[in-house]
Amino acid sequence: MKNKTVFFCVLYFSALTTGMGQMKIVPILGSICNDLNVSMTHASMLMSIYYVSGVILALPGGSLLAKIGPKRLLLLLMACVASGNCVGAFVHSFSYELLMISRFVEGIAFGMIIMVGIVFLSEWFKDGNHGLFIASYTTFPATSSVIAMNTVIPVSAYLGADSPWWIIFTFAIISIVLIDTFIRDPEPPEQQPGIENNINETLNKPSIREAFKNPGLWLLAICQCCGSIVCFAFITLYPDLFTRFYGADLTTANFLAGMSGLFSIFFCILTGIIIDKTKHPNLIVLSSFILMAVVCFFTTLLNTNTYIIHTALIALSSGLILAGNFANVPLIAKSPSQIGYSAAVLNMLYFIGTVVAAPVTSNIIEQSGWKAASVFLIIISIIGITIAVFMSIGRRRRSGPSAQTFFL
Repeated sequence: MKNKTVFFCVLYFSALTTGMGQMKIVPILGSICNDLNVSMTHASMLMSIYYVSGVILALPGGSLLAKIGPKRLLLLLMACVASGNCVGAFVHSFSYELLMISRFVEGIAFGMIIMVGIVFLSEWFKDGNHGLFIASYTTFPATSSVIAMNTVIPVSAYLGADSPWWIIFTFAIISIVLIDTFIRDPEPPEQQPGIENNINETLNKPSIREAFKNPGLWLLAICQCCGSIVCFAFITLYPDLFTRFYGADLTTANFLAGMSGLFSIFFCILTGIIIDKTKHPNLIVLSSFILMAVVCFFTTLLNTNTYIIHTALIALSSGLILAGNFANVPLIAKSPSQIGYSAAVLNMLYFIGTVVAAPVTSNIIEQSGWKAASVFLIIISIIGITIAVFMSIGRRRRSGPSAQTFFL
């Protein structure tokens, strides 16, 4: 377990680095708008472009993972983080187009690092606590949000406007060294002689086509898309909600947005414990979407005493949904060899949600205000509720080993 803990820490630090690269521009979106003379909608695209590469490369990422192995892919991803931040450090204050390109390159890592992590963790902790460690791993976006929302502005003021990019670049280089030193590829399963085992090996060969045939995976992925839309809409636009709609100062708004990430850390870990204990994540997902819809309803009905409650409940509901779904990828995959491709499909829908979340919601805000945006997010939550109910019904109608095609 000692070595596994070291492996997990290295993997988590690498994922945290990609998450900090993702979130570093959120506290300074206003400054970027002024420096580049662009609207908030255009500035929010700098967040969305980070996820576009996840949508584009999710499925090819599964094939790349199968060909070169998770360790080499992880090294390649951290190289993308390093190069993207190196370019971004030079161009962030004068070229919107070049900054978009650098964000896309960075986003390659964020788009596939969850998939790589699930493959590693499913192997390292296959004998126990699998749900806890995968759920703990999915806290890296929340942890990076807490760090970024509370450090980017003071660090930029003290070290310069380009310092967030150079810090992430340094972390990426450190990650590359740690990965190369400590991480090893999972050992392939031992091949047994015999015709029957050869047939099973052929049937269990990794295939995106087989992953596509799994209805439970698609239901899980659509749920993930709905959850990510609501989650990342608030993560990105909380500062705008608290400043423009409620009139709070920017420091307070960024603190509240960061608290949402802090709450998510605890709730993601709690999700893993619940999954390991109850084996009923479908009920967790359903109840979380109901809570999410209710909280979205109260988005424009808050006061200074309830700001923090809203951030906590959004963190709770989205943390349970997102971490719960990712933790269930190894459970719904038809065989261990399909885990990589199954994670890729879930990743694709997850990033589709993150891509549309900020620009669509911010456009609704600019056209009709936050009340209309809250209605939009309620509708997305209701779609999640509907699909979660369908998954629950599908699970009850199935029995025996094949029931894991849906939820266990």
